[in-house]
Amino acid sequence: MRRWILIISFIFSSQLMAQDVTINMDRSWGLLIGDIVTTSIVLPVSVSDIDADSLPQLNKRHGPWLNLMQVSSNNNVLELQYQLVNVPAETRTLQTPTYTFRTNAGELLNIPSVSYTHLRAHETEADL
Repeated sequence: MRRWILIISFIFSSQLMAQDVTINMDRSWGLLIGDIVTTSIVLPVSVSDIDADSLPQLNKRHGPWLNLMQVSSNNNVLELQYQLVNVPAETRTLQTPTYTFRTNAGELLNIPSVSYTHLRAHETEADL
């Protein structure tokens, strides 16, 4: 029994969380197909410490709305640039995908989803 507790505590202790995840869009009203959505992720480790094979695939659709076009980094900040490939007919919340990256040391790094409520061109925040 003690062995299982030790194993479980080791598994949970080797997981890290992103320190900050933000989403930036071309505009806060009305999204169009082709718009660029940039997600900035502040990591608790340097991007160079992340196993490159665990990063999301480029030129692949991630969820119903986003296609990952570019991945760039600077120290411990990872930027994922998506292109919007689908647009809802009504006001909705756009969510980025969740990811689990692996560090070169084998630790798991959880990247949570970020939500962004966007408006159609003729709406205001009062319409939400």
